[in-house]
Amino acid sequence: MSEEPSKKALLVEDNEMVRKVTQRILERGGFVVVAAVDATDALLKCEHNGFDVDLVITDIEMPGMSGTQLAERIQLMRPGLRMLFISGHPEETVFRGGLIQPGAAFLEKPFTPNQLLAKALEVLSAR
Repeated sequence: MSEEPSKKALLVEDNEMVRKVTQRILERGGFVVVAAVDATDALLKCEHNGFDVDLVITDIEMPGMSGTQLAERIQLMRPGLRMLFISGHPEETVFRGGLIQPGAAFLEKPFTPNQLLAKALEVLSAR
């Protein structure tokens, strides 16, 4: 019997506690996770690993470069790579405030393990 191939995610979160908990949830859900402390770290890891991920999960607001700026840079290098934005701001604030584009995949913090895994799988399966 062959196993389902692992899903690979790049997790970009500047809050260490949130990053570790989120990584653990994803790994328990069958993901192989590359964790990055900020956007610069994420870009270095992507370049080093050849962008060999299926999904990028990134906090929207981080020091230095925002998650949306990171997404723009990644999309230039790997068009079509799936993105999931996370933030402690309410969904209405995120979209109305222009923090991310309408229609972008978004999950508000705090989230449950089931919410995170369901949203990640939804983003991966979207056409």
